[in-house]
Amino acid sequence: MICCTAPSPRARPASEVAAVAEEMGCSDVLTVDTVERACDVALADATSDDAVLIAGSLYVVGAARTRLRKVLP
Repeated sequence: MICCTAPSPRARPASEVAAVAEEMGCSDVLTVDTVERACDVALADATSDDAVLIAGSLYVVGAARTRLRKVLP
C-alpha cells in the first residue's frame, strides 16, 4: 500500500493514513509526499500481471488521472 497526502487543504497527512493501515494489519505500507509520486512508485513496482488500484477522494483521483495520462501509453 502506498499512502500519500491528497492535494486538498482538508487532507489527512499520509503518515496518519499509513498508521491506520498498519493498525488494520497492512504490513507493507509506504508513504510518499504526492499523488503523482505514489502513481510513479506503484507503476514502477507493478508487473504486467498486476493491477494498480487508486482509491481516495476526488482530489486524489483527479491528480492520479492527470499523472497517469502523462505516463501511460
